[in-house]
Amino acid sequence: MQIGTQAICNMLTGNMAGSKLVWKEWMRDADRGSVYSELLAINDDGVIMATMILILNCIRNSEELCQIMVNAKTGVAMLNSILNDLERLHSDEQNKNFELGYAIISQLIDYGHFTTIYKTIENTSDNKMNGRLTMLIKVLDSKIHAYKEGEVPDFLGHTELKKISGLVRQLCQRAIFVMNQVIEGQQQEQEISSVLEIDDVSEVYTALVLILQTSSTLLTLNDQGHTVFKEMLIEDDVLKSVTDLLTCCETMDQKKQPGFNYLKRDSVRLLGALCHEDRRMQDKIREIGGIPIILAQCKIEDANPCKYSIYLREYAILALRNILKDNHENQAIIAELEPKEAVQTDELTEMGLKAKLVNGEVKLEKA
Repeated sequence: MQIGTQAICNMLTGNMAGSKLVWKEWMRDADRGSVYSELLAINDDGVIMATMILILNCIRNSEELCQIMVNAKTGVAMLNSILNDLERLHSDEQNKNFELGYAIISQLIDYGHFTTIYKTIENTSDNKMNGRLTMLIKVLDSKIHAYKEGEVPDFLGHTELKKISGLVRQLCQRAIFVMNQVIEGQQQEQEISSVLEIDDVSEVYTALVLILQTSSTLLTLNDQGHTVFKEMLIEDDVLKSVTDLLTCCETMDQKKQPGFNYLKRDSVRLLGALCHEDRRMQDKIREIGGIPIILAQCKIEDANPCKYSIYLREYAILALRNILKDNHENQAIIAELEPKEAVQTDELTEMGLKAKLVNGEVKLEKA
């Protein structure tokens, strides 16, 4: 099979007319085209490599053939197989087959087919998050971060930006549902492990972290595209969704239940970006009670790290700066806050110190 596939690949390489003719026939004739999606499912790296090279050679630099692939039943079957292979190989990104699969999906995204692929795979998965969808988001996220600094990538048109905005809200709601299940399970003294037996929990978490990071990145761009995306987020009421997510994460922490690592960090970062130089968002976060929950994040947490040594507390401080800037109503909320108690931390206990609240100020004394 590998030799036969390589032979076809050799015949079509550099033969644009032949590639176009053959590709259209494969996409039209399900019986012929399905052979190659079946080859992609074989547990043989050599066969998979030859098949991916063949597919890539056919669609490379051809908007027409990419369009045909994402709309054909045979093409969708190939995409499912390719994304499955990427998921299987994601821990070994130096693997040649991973590079080939990434190149195929990347080529399709370049021609603006992210949303089409996402919806198609979602429809074949009972609208549940799965590894193929997560891998598709990973490829998109990687391409955005690799794009030239300061500009919205050319492959992100209105449809793609709108899809990203919708995913923030959709995945936030799903994560909140899962965490509420955990909290309710604890209240009813159920086994937490049984509550967490939801098929797509892990995929929702991974996808949500990626989408939050991607959205924050797009909001920090300097060109006009970031303004368009921000208005989409506002229209989808993402500020409310992310604030609810952050509140739920905080509740999980207070109940000593493990939350989704990184979610607080990336939620705070996105909220800060939304409130940057935007009076509407500053007022909105005050109205929904989001300022105290942001203020509560001004602490160090091992579960919410950030590369480059920037942690949750730093993102929270930056977010507060954006929320309070030139907004007297928001500043008044902070000014009215009064300390309620001095928290005795394990670190203070180890140092032989005790925290006390005296006349509104925290004092330390020997234990």
